[in-house]
Amino acid sequence: MVEVTDAPEVGSALARTALDEARAAHLLVLATCPFIAGWIDRHPEYQDLVYQSRSRVSD
Repeated sequence: MVEVTDAPEVGSALARTALDEARAAHLLVLATCPFIAGWIDRHPEYQDLVYQSRSRVSD
């Protein structure tokens, strides 16, 4: 397994490609990976792909 923190340019390329593919397929993403979540935070042009829960259910 490759740690993306060891090669941030590789991680960035993977993030960009995956998010571009999600956009092309009209999908939203739930970024559970800290690297991907941080990458999206630093690239606001991808914020529209982030899944937002619309549930009104509370505990």
